[in-house]
Amino acid sequence: MDSGRLGFYSTLCAAAVPEARIDEVAAIINQNPGVTHNYLREHPYNIWFTLTCKSHQEALQQIKELENLTGCKILSMPTRKVYKIKVSFDMRQINEL
Repeated sequence: MDSGRLGFYSTLCAAAVPEARIDEVAAIINQNPGVTHNYLREHPYNIWFTLTCKSHQEALQQIKELENLTGCKILSMPTRKVYKIKVSFDMRQINEL
């Protein structure tokens, strides 16, 4: 789904989280309804997630709220160019299982 074509604003975010607080902060991030997924990386900004909101302004507000709730710095990295990868599955093999 292309959220931009549907009128939404989406951004990739990265949070700098102390290792001892990763589970706690991930749980707080996951409670936000605009977060579609997140993952852990070996990087100073170690929790990365996508955030989709009705507008750029709402996304900025949500990020600020997440920073206040977690006490962690969060970077926003909006999409400059969208790349879509087509994936096709052979459904005949699934039906044979």
